[in-house]
Amino acid sequence: MNGIQVDTWIKLEACQISYTLDGDMAELQFGGRLDGLSVTATQDGLRNLIDTATEALQAIRTEPDGKI
Repeated sequence: MNGIQVDTWIKLEACQISYTLDGDMAELQFGGRLDGLSVTATQDGLRNLIDTATEALQAIRTEPDGKI
């Protein structure tokens, strides 16, 4: 297994994003508790998320029409 335990698709726009800590893990909450998505990550997982999201944001910003 490659560290992913479920496959899902979401569209992330302007929504509340919060987090809680549980030991050495962070739970990211997108949206509300009853109508959102929770993602739990280790420090390595968070670093990977930050790096990939930053790269994606830079790629979108360099496209003339905002589309890749």
